[in-house]
This record gives sequence, C-alpha cells and structure tokens, in this order.
Amino acid sequence: MMSLMVLFSNGLTFLLFLITSAVSANNHHDGMFMPLSCNRALAEAPCVAFSSLNFRPNVETIEIPCGTCVVMDYADSGNNNLVFAKGLNVIGKIVFPGIRKALKITTPFVFVQGELVIEELANNSTIPQLDKILHFHFVGENPVTFYSHHSQPFNKCKTGCNVAKKPFVVAGGTLNIQGMSETCSTWKKLRSVIDAGPAILTKNVFADDGDDNDSIAPRPNCSFTLIQESFDSTTTAI
Repeated sequence: MMSLMVLFSNGLTFLLFLITSAVSANNHHDGMFMPLSCNRALAEAPCVAFSSLNFRPNVETIEIPCGTCVVMDYADSGNNNLVFAKGLNVIGKIVFPGIRKALKITTPFVFVQGELVIEELANNSTIPQLDKILHFHFVGENPVTFYSHHSQPFNKCKTGCNVAKKPFVVAGGTLNIQGMSETCSTWKKLRSVIDAGPAILTKNVFADDGDDNDSIAPRPNCSFTLIQESFDSTTTAI
C-alpha cells in the first residue's frame, strides 16, 4: 500500500500546470495536455457541497463535472474517512476548504484534468495540525487506465493510457496546495558568517608537559598556517 499525506509545512505553496507526461510500469507516455475549454468560467462558478451530489463511491468513479466547483464538506459532517473504491476524477474543480477537520480519502487513483485546491488552514498558528490533516491513501495492485476528457484539444490518451497502479495524474489541470500564509517568512538567517582569519598551529601545540622547550619549529619553506581562506576573492591558500 502507498500513502500520500498532505501536511501543511513551512512555506509550502505548490502550483502545477500542464503535466505533459505520465509514467507507467512499462511505458513512458509523452504528449501535450491543455486546460479544458468547458472550465473557462470555473473561477466564477459558485461551489456546491460534495455531499449534495449523491455520489455512489462504491459503484462508480467520483467524477467532478467539467465547469462545476465542488467543496468537500464530509469532514465537517463527522465522516472523516471516505473510500472512493472506483477512484477520483477531477474534471471540474474540487476545493478542500481552510476550515475543516481531518479527512482520509482512500482511492486507487486521482486524476486532475481541472483543478484541485487545498486551501491554507484558516488558523495556521501551529503547523502541522493533526486534527486537520488531509490524507490521500492509495490502494490497489492492478494497472489503471487514464482517459482524457472529450474536450481535451489534444489526442493523447483519448483511447486510454496505462498509468500503472496507484497513480496521481495531473493532465492539463492545476494542483494548488496552499501550505502557509504568504505573509510568513520562508527563510531564516541562521548565523552571521565572518572571516575568522587563518588557522595557525601554536608553537607548543604538541607539547604535553608545559615546557616551551618542547615546541616545534617549521621545516624550511613551511609555515604554521594550515588553511587561509578569503571570502573576498576567488583565491584560497592551503
């Protein structure tokens, strides 16, 4: 079994467009995919609740229709474990809102031909928040066939592409995972770096009895300086 877990971690904002290939156990599929024309007005489309669409996850693929926005509301209703036995095919848009509870989705595959959005947590003062984790759990041992939507202007995968088992395929769609507020810093200065000067052996470095007479002298044309570095030039003396 394989799991894909979305944890909201520092500075994670991932936006992916136009995946042009899919890999199977036996083949590498090269081809172009474009956004679907039936999704042109998707940004203005009002979102409907997932629970209102009366899907039958045990007998049919969960297919988000093209041009339709769906917001996932099952976790808010107390059901935090959904099984999509026939897979999830996002042709339109599905949104996992910023105000939510933990949700685990078990599925043999996820196809994104439209848009999949995981919103930034509304209260992200603590990261990660185990009671709000979104968990995709992939199952199945058989290869999966991906069919591109009939509105896809390119012909790739019109008759099906073998994408192996447990695939997450983004073909002409958008994957938008918002990990942390854009107002938060994504880097931290750990230490101020200065030139500490050359590394030099003291003359009594090998003396163990406190007697300076045991000090060593450098050989001819040698120095006690081991390494001398300069951050102001491209020259390093060793």
